[in-house]
Amino acid sequence: MESDKTESTMPARSRIGLILGLTGAGGCLGLIVLAALLAVLFFQDAAKKCPPKDFPVYPGAQKTDFNYETSGAASRCSVGWESDAASTEVSAFYEASLTGGAWQLVSKDPQTGLWYFQRRTDGSNIGRISFSKSGTLTRIEAQILTGQSPVPSASP
Repeated sequence: MESDKTESTMPARSRIGLILGLTGAGGCLGLIVLAALLAVLFFQDAAKKCPPKDFPVYPGAQKTDFNYETSGAASRCSVGWESDAASTEVSAFYEASLTGGAWQLVSKDPQTGLWYFQRRTDGSNIGRISFSKSGTLTRIEAQILTGQSPVPSASP
C-alpha cells in the first residue's frame, strides 16, 4: 500500500517534467528521423544525377563509387566504374561514344592520359575521364562539372 500512496501523491511537477522529458526525447528522435530521411532522399537524387543519364557508361561496368556536390547552379560529379574488359576495349568504346553522342571529346592529354569532353548542346557541362588497370579490371574514372567554363584548360 505504501507504493500506491507514493504513486498517487507524486507531485504534479514531477509528472509534468516526465511528460515534457518524453515529449522532448520524441521531438529529438523525430528530428533525427527527419534528418536521416532527407539524407536518404539526397543520396537517391545524387545517384540519379551522377553521372547524367545521357553520359555513356561502358556496358557491364559496375559503379564502384561516386560523389556528388552542388554549389549554387554548379555541380560536380565524380564517379568510378570497374570492368573486366581490356582497357583498349573500354577506351575504344568511349572514343566512339564521345564522338557521336550527346557528349563530345574536346582533347586528350597523352602525358596524363586524361580525356576532356563537354556536352554538345551546353558547353558549360564539361568533364574528364581516365582509364587504368586495377589488377585484372579496368578502372574508369570520370569527373563531370555543370555550370563551368567550356574552355578545356578550365576542365576539372
